[in-house]
Amino acid sequence: MRQSWKWGWVAAVIVAMVLPGLGSLVHVSGLPAGPEAGSVGLTSALGRNLPALSPPGACPNESFSRQANISFDNDPRGVAYDSARNEVFVAAYDLARVFVISDVTDAVVASVPVGVQPRAVTYDPGKAEVFVANWGSNSVSVISDASNAVVAVVGVGNSPSDLAYDPVRAEVYVANYGSNSVSVVSDVTNAVVAVVPVGMEPDGVAYDPTTGMVYVSNYQSSTVSAIYDGTNVVIDIIPAGAGPMGLAVDPGAAELFVAEYTSASVTVISDATNTQVGTVELPSAPVAVAYNPAKGELYVTVAGGRSLAVISDANNEVIATVGVDFLPWGVAYDSGNGRIFVTQSFNGAPGSVLVISERTLRSYAVTFPETGLLPGTSWYVRVPGCPLLESTQSSMVLSAPNGNYTYRAAPTTGHHFFALTGAFSVNGGALAVPLTFVRVAFALTCTEHGLPPKTLAKSGWTVVLNGTAVHATNASLTFLALPNGTYPQLILGPKGYGAVNSGQVTVFGTTSENVTMGKIKAVTLSFHEKGVPKGHAWCVSVDGYGQCTSTSKSLTYPNLALGTYNYSVLRPEQNVTVLLGKTAEPTSGPIPLTKSVKLVLTYLPTYLLKFTEIGLSSGSWSVSVKGTTETAAAGSAIYFALGNGTYAYKVGTISGYGSVGIPKKPLVNGPGTTVTIAFALKTVVAGPP
Repeated sequence: MRQSWKWGWVAAVIVAMVLPGLGSLVHVSGLPAGPEAGSVGLTSALGRNLPALSPPGACPNESFSRQANISFDNDPRGVAYDSARNEVFVAAYDLARVFVISDVTDAVVASVPVGVQPRAVTYDPGKAEVFVANWGSNSVSVISDASNAVVAVVGVGNSPSDLAYDPVRAEVYVANYGSNSVSVVSDVTNAVVAVVPVGMEPDGVAYDPTTGMVYVSNYQSSTVSAIYDGTNVVIDIIPAGAGPMGLAVDPGAAELFVAEYTSASVTVISDATNTQVGTVELPSAPVAVAYNPAKGELYVTVAGGRSLAVISDANNEVIATVGVDFLPWGVAYDSGNGRIFVTQSFNGAPGSVLVISERTLRSYAVTFPETGLLPGTSWYVRVPGCPLLESTQSSMVLSAPNGNYTYRAAPTTGHHFFALTGAFSVNGGALAVPLTFVRVAFALTCTEHGLPPKTLAKSGWTVVLNGTAVHATNASLTFLALPNGTYPQLILGPKGYGAVNSGQVTVFGTTSENVTMGKIKAVTLSFHEKGVPKGHAWCVSVDGYGQCTSTSKSLTYPNLALGTYNYSVLRPEQNVTVLLGKTAEPTSGPIPLTKSVKLVLTYLPTYLLKFTEIGLSSGSWSVSVKGTTETAAAGSAIYFALGNGTYAYKVGTISGYGSVGIPKKPLVNGPGTTVTIAFALKTVVAGPP
């Protein structure tokens, strides 16, 4: 049972209050920031809440500061906010009490005796009651927030560790850590109405108001059980990181955030699919999670790091880290005054409740106009600590408060342009940060060795790189403006000569390539076409060297060295058969050359056979050709793509109509063939009286 650790594993070092940013997060007035949003809601013990979303393209604009530190002679654990009374309820684990704090005065206004080792609390606004999980008493105490007195005690499973309130069912779900179950308590009768088996050592529980799902973290099983509150049956088991504890549902983002103590991370789960959609790495040992719907933020207590991590649900990234004094446990968001309450303790020493305020700073527009990219190119701007900007437009806008920032900008894919980095400052007004992208351009110089000087001067040699051919009658030739990368390369020498290293070349910066030429047994790869209409072009490629013709029935690659080459039929791409002798070959792929090879390309051009109808005023009609049936509305045409030839067809039967097609067997011989189907009402002949 994990209850015995009691924080004894942490070295006795007290960390002073610090407010560092993460990475290159910009500090405003010495404090890190978080994204801005816009609604308020209810939050309780380990983060039960109502919805909100952060706006895209907005940098964190929150300033965190310590407002109060309320001392206790005990080990405070769970904490919940009561929006009706503007009070905060804190479970005092060692004192078997719940302390009530006014969020107006930050003073303790009541002390309520409860069961042994109260570990978690949650607020029930429907009954104006606070439910307390008593770990050592295997019970739940029910406190009226009007009288601050216990009005009921409900027996549950062993070692209840957390609770969550379901306002739709008027029920409280209690995770029983020692019984591997969840007790469902009616807030009308204060009695257990169901017990749901879950995984091993259920630690945290959270209610999802969007789906009616109750999520339970199973510490030992490293899973999350999803219980549907309509049936109180587990309908899904979701893998999580090691040691999941606190949970919080974010209805605005439709996600569940799971603090994983052993994995030192927060797993993000979609509540639509119950699958993991992200992971947020933390320094160590996260315990509890609370959701702020007004900001679209998650607050996570990080025990090993003695801090509170602030995660934006806009990008699932840590946008700020707030230092605390001791080991933080519970966290609650106070929607009444927008503050955060964190319980903290230290290895048996007196604990406290730290009150942290979050202030919204004014933001200003930062425009990033770009030049140099081709129209429609996808590019991004990343400012550390802010949402990623990505667009195919020529400018993007970021909203940011005062401060100093760095950025990196680059095309989203490919490496054809240099990435840009820099810095800018926001100081009380909008500004523009112009970005000029420069294409990555390097030279590749190819130098041949081995050709006799007279042969070189007379016939020259050719290098085909990525489809571009350069011919030279001296020993060197150069390709300019090449981005870094690996390119297909075909090297062609004079008759009787070839290159040893033809195939591909890698450009990395300014590159030189030595080409060894020698005498070879020259072979030819030729392509011959059948069926291409007169005047139409057809194209092939060998090792990236493409050739096209509309006047010849053959294309030839002569004087090739023995080896394997990659060919491709480029145009037309469809209805083509490739034959090597009588053997069918693919339309693209490698072909070994040990002798001259002839590939025959047989094309079957297709043309549209058009069917039109007359005589129908409504409904639909159909035609079948070669087993394929096409249907169209009355008055609309039907088309079939067919090769040259004569075709039979069948017109679909329409009740009350007969049909006649002209012609009955159309001949397709190139484009322009049309068949007209005439529909006519059938004549009904009256029978004898």
